Amino acid sequence: MRRRLDDDLAWHEDSVATSLATNLAFVELLQAEPDARIGALADAKLLLDMQSIVAMRQAAAVAAT
Repeated sequence: MRRRLDDDLAWHEDSVATSLATNLAFVELLQAEPDARIGALADAKLLLDMQSIVAMRQAAAVAAT
């Protein structure tokens, strides 16, 4: 899985890819919880992580132009 993430996230530094992988694993663990509230928190965390990645990519694109 680490190799796949590294390949998929080659556009960014390793520390960000590792952080994202850790967050995704955490979210997967939380979604298995029987308490629906915890699953909802996991979904929100995942969306916030993805939003930050999109924002970083947009900032990099603007800086490159």
